[in-house]
Amino acid sequence: MNIDFPHLVITVVLMFTIVYGLSRVKIVKEASKGKRFLMLAVPLFVVLFIFNLIWQ
Repeated sequence: MNIDFPHLVITVVLMFTIVYGLSRVKIVKEASKGKRFLMLAVPLFVVLFIFNLIWQ
């Protein structure tokens, strides 16, 4: 199994950017723990899913 390092680096950068950007939004800060998880998980899934479709 080969590790694709450019894909790995871009994925990590996208993840940190999304989490950092959404953590700065007031709505996410005031949400409960469960809501905060969903508010972060859904955008992460969508962005990474689209990125992986484009990468191939």
